[in-house]
Amino acid sequence: MEFHYEITKLNTMKKLYTLIICLGFLQMGLGQVATNYNAKWFFGVNTGLTWQTTDVSNKFKTGWGLTLGKSFNYNTASFVSFDVRGRFLRGFWYGQDKEASTFIDPNNALSSGATNYKDSLGYAVHNFQAENYLLNLELVAHLNRLRENTRWDPYIFGGIGLNWNQTYGDYLNRNETTGDLNLYNWDSNDLSKSSIKNLQDGVYETALDGSKQDGFNFFTSSSLGIGLGYQVSKAVTIGAEHKTTFTNIDNFDGLTSSIKEGNDIYHYTNAFIRFRLFGGRDRTDVVNDTKDEALPPIIQYTQPRTSGLTVSNPNYIIQAKIKNVLNKENVIFVQNGATISNFTFNPRSDLFSANVTLVEGQNNFVLTGNNQYGTDTKTTIIIYKPQLIPPPVVTFIQPSVNPTTFSSPNYNLTANVTNVTVKNDVQVNVNGTSRTDFNFNTNNGNVLLTLTLNPGTNTVQITGTNSAGADVESTTLIYKVDPVKTPPVVYFTDPSSNSTTVGTNNYTVKGKVQNVETTSGVNFTQNGSNKMNFSFNPSSDDFTFNADLTVGQNTFVLTGTNTDGTASSTTVIIFNRAELKPPVVTISNPNGSNVTVNTAQYPFVGNIQNISSQSQSSMVVNGSTMSGFSFNPSTGTVTANLNLVEGSNVLSLTGTNTDGTDSKQVTIVYTKVVTVQPPVVYFTDPGTIPKTVNIASYTIRGKVLNVDGPSNVTFKKNNLNQTGFIYNPTSDDFIITLPLTQGQNVFELTGTNSAGSSSATTIINYAPIVPEPPAVSISNPSGGSATTSVAQYPFVGNVQNVSSQSQVSMLLNGSTFSGFTFNATTGAVVANLSLNSGANTVKLTGANTDGTDSQQVTIVYIPVSTVNPPIVTYIDPSSNPLTVNASNYNVRATIANVSSPSGVNIKHNGSNISVFTFGSNMLTFSVNLNEGANAITVTGTNAGGIDSKTTTIVYTKLVVNKPPTVTFTNPSSAGTTVLSDEFTVNATILEISTKAQISFKKNGSMVSPSAYAFNSSTNQLSYPTTLSEGNNTFEITATNIGGNDSKSTSILYKAPPCDKPVVTALTPSSSAYSTDQALFQISVKITGITSKSQIDLDAGAKRVEFEYNPTTGILTSNVNLSVGLNSISITATNNCGSDKFTYEIVRTACDGPTLGLNFANVGNNQTTLAPSVTLLLDVTKITSSSQVSAMMNNKAIPFDFNLVKGTIEIEKSILVGSSSFVITLTNSCGSETYTHNVTRDKSPTKNLPTVNITNPSGTTTTVSVSACTIQFTTTQIIDKGEIIVRVNGVPTDVSFNNTANSGTAVLKLNSGSNVIKITVTNPVGSASAAMIIVNSGKSGTITPKNPRGGGRR
Repeated sequence: MEFHYEITKLNTMKKLYTLIICLGFLQMGLGQVATNYNAKWFFGVNTGLTWQTTDVSNKFKTGWGLTLGKSFNYNTASFVSFDVRGRFLRGFWYGQDKEASTFIDPNNALSSGATNYKDSLGYAVHNFQAENYLLNLELVAHLNRLRENTRWDPYIFGGIGLNWNQTYGDYLNRNETTGDLNLYNWDSNDLSKSSIKNLQDGVYETALDGSKQDGFNFFTSSSLGIGLGYQVSKAVTIGAEHKTTFTNIDNFDGLTSSIKEGNDIYHYTNAFIRFRLFGGRDRTDVVNDTKDEALPPIIQYTQPRTSGLTVSNPNYIIQAKIKNVLNKENVIFVQNGATISNFTFNPRSDLFSANVTLVEGQNNFVLTGNNQYGTDTKTTIIIYKPQLIPPPVVTFIQPSVNPTTFSSPNYNLTANVTNVTVKNDVQVNVNGTSRTDFNFNTNNGNVLLTLTLNPGTNTVQITGTNSAGADVESTTLIYKVDPVKTPPVVYFTDPSSNSTTVGTNNYTVKGKVQNVETTSGVNFTQNGSNKMNFSFNPSSDDFTFNADLTVGQNTFVLTGTNTDGTASSTTVIIFNRAELKPPVVTISNPNGSNVTVNTAQYPFVGNIQNISSQSQSSMVVNGSTMSGFSFNPSTGTVTANLNLVEGSNVLSLTGTNTDGTDSKQVTIVYTKVVTVQPPVVYFTDPGTIPKTVNIASYTIRGKVLNVDGPSNVTFKKNNLNQTGFIYNPTSDDFIITLPLTQGQNVFELTGTNSAGSSSATTIINYAPIVPEPPAVSISNPSGGSATTSVAQYPFVGNVQNVSSQSQVSMLLNGSTFSGFTFNATTGAVVANLSLNSGANTVKLTGANTDGTDSQQVTIVYIPVSTVNPPIVTYIDPSSNPLTVNASNYNVRATIANVSSPSGVNIKHNGSNISVFTFGSNMLTFSVNLNEGANAITVTGTNAGGIDSKTTTIVYTKLVVNKPPTVTFTNPSSAGTTVLSDEFTVNATILEISTKAQISFKKNGSMVSPSAYAFNSSTNQLSYPTTLSEGNNTFEITATNIGGNDSKSTSILYKAPPCDKPVVTALTPSSSAYSTDQALFQISVKITGITSKSQIDLDAGAKRVEFEYNPTTGILTSNVNLSVGLNSISITATNNCGSDKFTYEIVRTACDGPTLGLNFANVGNNQTTLAPSVTLLLDVTKITSSSQVSAMMNNKAIPFDFNLVKGTIEIEKSILVGSSSFVITLTNSCGSETYTHNVTRDKSPTKNLPTVNITNPSGTTTTVSVSACTIQFTTTQIIDKGEIIVRVNGVPTDVSFNNTANSGTAVLKLNSGSNVIKITVTNPVGSASAAMIIVNSGKSGTITPKNPRGGGRR
């Protein structure tokens, strides 16, 4: 049956195109560019290209379709809208291969009947035509707001559908004369597009697999697509879209393939036009109606929603809704009295937005909308309070000890600089030279610098700078260079070859023994016997010996020994009498008379001298003559590939000539290798990791394969061995029932046999069911109290384990407050509180059947009073940084809004400068500069705030130009003899900065600058080169404006025979290994080297030290492993080559402790007048005070460890002079140390601080409340950071008025006695006041009777 679709399809498409164009122009003529939101129904027409992704190559064709649907959420200002639509699609999909395919997979259509290509040609060129119909239900998602604003309508869609199709192929050719149908005779050598087109008639008459000759095939499908439309009018959208349909069949193309994975896919890329139906009034109508109704403008702020918002960022976006205003010209926006025009207003969505820059303090914004019916004005206030940043803190991480000594010049230094946001605020100096090639991580403040150390002392200084100040830290790295070892070098000069044949029995053997000082360091043997009557000259390295040769082979071994090692050389002299030359038989493989192997094939190698043909040789293997060997008459080499029998194989090689016979015999023992499979271990129950249970015991089951019995099985719980398990070696089953520990239980099952061991780990968390009373927390305000200048306060709390608002209550100043909201899902409690002036108490309570919990906070409302903050401006220096050549500099600056010198602070490199002149806002002082960068920080302080500015003065001494100096460091002396042709020439060239100042020659020829490297920071020249045999000369000339210097050297290259090194793993014995240890020891055995310098241990970015014993050849190293995969490579190198072994070690997570300084009354490395030091440190990953060591001047001191807060507190008196505090944390995964150094000066006591508790009075008082407010007065204290209030040893928040020298603290009391201690500290010293408050157990609060205190110092 033949199908002809082309004419019908073409006519249909023409009619469809005409319909689309007519409908489009009709709608555009009628429509107005707007949005008709009442027209939810739509109808669409589309047409486009069809293509496919199947087993047959694609051909593009066409299709067409219709859509009908309804929109949802299609409303004004909606961000997204959705359509549900139906689709009808009809199209033709074509495919045509250009290569022949054999019948690997079944193909019924082409393997039988009139189209049996399988049995005729044996191949076919696949093609198909699929006529497909689709009914699809689709969900569409649009960006509705983008379409409103731009008319562009991007969208995505997906759907499911029902297909019916017919797939036919063009596989028969109709004879024009007879009408017969014949098979195509494709030429497999010419399957070009033109060849196929000329051969095939284009009639698709053959129903392919999956289709019927008459009728349709039905199947379901799913689809995904994207589209982009443009709304040309309120009811018409045009655009393009692409849809991909995933069939659930693999024969859409009539072909099933086992090679391609997945089912067939067809595509439809089309243009469309879409019409809105059943229209009502559109937005334009609504606007016009609004005007007719004479409505005035209406303004509502949406951001901020309430006036008086306080922010810490100067940039803020104000948003509002302005209704009944037609354009931007009718909107006026004013900030602090100044009109702002840089805003956006969309009259269609009523949205107003302005990005404003706030001034410090109160910002007043007025927004006005106008129309012909009236005006609306709304005002809002935003208060900008900038957040002060702390000064930088510089800490060295690696090295952690100062100074540190290294034996390698390469080192990766790491440090941390906090409170710095950009790399430009970090300066790094190495040995007085600025370095910019370091990495700075802006997320965590880490600094990484790769160093090449100079021999001796190296100083690294890191400076961090921000607007609050600067911090400078230095560390010293000492590079100790190992002395160069010079082991002996031994070789024969006569004879010059390893084997020499002579005809006389006297021979003078000559050689060289270098790096040996005396004759006692030389040993010489002939045929294994020591010879002492030789001559050796240590000055010229010459060795001579007059040898009396024996007939046949004479083996000579010359050995030199010194403190750096031993070297030997061997030569053979064969003495043949002229009249007799009997055969000489040697066997080199195997090398020995008896050898054991584990492979059946063995490559035998021997040698027979003094015979001329294979007929003069014979080989016998296990008593039988063997003819399958090869003989080379030029070299005398005999080779054979032996097939060994299991056990001993006896082989003899014999040579015969007219002068005699020689024979050698060897035994090769062949032993088969028996492979033992390593254990395999896994758990079958529990099946998940981790598994959480609420029962106290558990039965654990597992499998242990390839072990003999229970003695080969170990089982651990929480790292402790367990017995009582059952193991069946027949079924490999393991079972044990044991009690669980509350929390995490870690179980490890291990099997061991002669091939190794294997382990499996599982985790069971035992969490018994416990009551869940309410848990109340308050996050805003945090810390129990807050002070605000805004009357409206956004209270935020949380009540867990309650299900409804009825279980939550709130008191404001003792009265029930119901104006809060409660989210039962998250437990969040939110309220907008109207505060009274002064202290406001807020209590949040939750209750359920398991109990009750409450939290109370105090919010102090103090109206804002504006004081202008200081402003620091440098006059001299006028630039930053400034470079000078004088060691003293006069600095001038102005400080606005500061009236007295007490409001001025000056620091030079972190140290205070107390001698200065200040008056009429002008500041002058003199500073003695250090060589290098000097950070000068001027800080002004008043009641309105603090301003601090830092400038840098770089002091550089005048340098007199020196002429260059050239020094060869490798070789260290001219005439050095080496045994490897690979050599790196190293030299130190001082007083130059670039390669252009260097002239470098090798053997009289100029060396290209690209061939060698010169590091201007280290003054090192490095030139890797390949030496010529014999003498090699090198000359370096350096030139600068101070003159020039030229040096030359020479290297003698001789290449003695040698063996490459061999690296063998010892511990662990295999390259892949897993451990949870942070510090892990590896060991390998290395042969073929004599010193540590021939070894390179590479562990990536980590620097690793190692020890090497040249006597045993064993290398050991303790490696710090990172969590995850660690690659550690050991490479040994000698003159003959190198060998490399790599460990791949996986470290599971194991975290060491951390500690950081939270508070110190005296800064690190600072000088103080205070008689004691208080340190508060934050710590993690420790659980007991036994894991803490606290030392002062190498003596243990007491400390307080708070596990709940994760803090360590130290309060210790210090003597005049230096004191060093060292705090060390240690757990099973590592340790961490913090060092704090202070110096106490002698001082007067007139400025010592004082503190007195004024309310409650007395040393002991009794209250009937769970919380009370304590009041105190101080002298010589200027900031609340100098005050610590503790309740039963726990610090609490403090409010301090430095004008009145008085402070308050809200105390949460335990039932019974509570110890209250207030400590104040200034640079001179500390003072304390204490009392006991007894809580009788009743609820309520108490506030101070007298809220103000005494005078100010």
